[in-house]
Amino acid sequence: TRYPLLINITGDDDLKTGANGGRVQNSQGWDIVFKTSGCVNYDHEIEKYDGANGDLVAWVQIPTLSSSTDTEIYMYYGATVLCDTSNPEAVWDARFRAVYHLNDDFNDSTQYNHDGTNNGATFTASKIGNGALFDPSDGYDYIDLGTWDMSTDDITLQAWVWPNDFNQGDPRIVTKCSTSGAGTQDHVYMLSLYDGDNGENRMRLRVKTGSDDLLNTTELRGTSPNGYLPTAQTWYFLASTYENDNSPQISIYRDEGLDAGTANHSLGGDLRQNSWPVWIGASPYGSNNSNYSWDGIIDEVRILSSDLSQDWLATEYRNHNDPGNFYSITSCFEQTTEVTQEWVEEVQ
Repeated sequence: TRYPLLINITGDDDLKTGANGGRVQNSQGWDIVFKTSGCVNYDHEIEKYDGANGDLVAWVQIPTLSSSTDTEIYMYYGATVLCDTSNPEAVWDARFRAVYHLNDDFNDSTQYNHDGTNNGATFTASKIGNGALFDPSDGYDYIDLGTWDMSTDDITLQAWVWPNDFNQGDPRIVTKCSTSGAGTQDHVYMLSLYDGDNGENRMRLRVKTGSDDLLNTTELRGTSPNGYLPTAQTWYFLASTYENDNSPQISIYRDEGLDAGTANHSLGGDLRQNSWPVWIGASPYGSNNSNYSWDGIIDEVRILSSDLSQDWLATEYRNHNDPGNFYSITSCFEQTTEVTQEWVEEVQ
């Protein structure tokens, strides 16, 4: 339920603007909308639109996405509009506490507006649109997401990552960490790489609960083989969850929901709330230490106050990794309204 569907289309002549021989009327794609077969709008967000090439990256929230029957969606375009028709905050419901597409900006697409501040990262072609490139060779690159908490007893951290190599000592993907240390107890949460059988190619998760900054962070390292990234310079979908139930657990996953490791959390309960900052691409501690810096590309970072299921994560991977096989697109047709004399007389 409430699934944000990725629509990723490239080089479509119909999706070019009218000035480029296509049918879209607005240079920013504002006339592109998504509807049910009954003409009810779906909430959507346009991450990227290129009217010269006919490229579109959009996210559409599907209220109920069936695993057994096809869901039919209609995309309309070509009307004259004067304002943006998208509604990103409705695409990413209250479970999504932060969503960063990193497509030429560092903004949060959710209602919480946890926009990031860039320190050294640059934009580059990525898994979905553009993403953020972190290069520790020219300094300490990171994205500062500010200081904020989640009052929740569940969490999901996820991102698409492309490691340039496995030569960094302790690279962080996303973390809420103290500025005075980088040990296990200095983290409320962290998704990173560390150790491994080929440099730092092993997934790692940390989650802190309770009311003490010095206690109750549980660490989980990936188990073989799924908890290891086999090769560098390859895209991976990494996710981790904390679920507080009768037996609190932390888990990590790679790619198509592959189980990369599960462990009991030592305490359970709500996440620790404090004033530690949240960063993408490095640790808030040791600002001159490139050892903690990511080397490569990060895309689609998400932080949720919910533990997404293994099936959900597998669905996301299939949708993001190969959208052309996740859905099929029929040919474009023109919708016209025939105005007859009888209709005019009826209106009059």
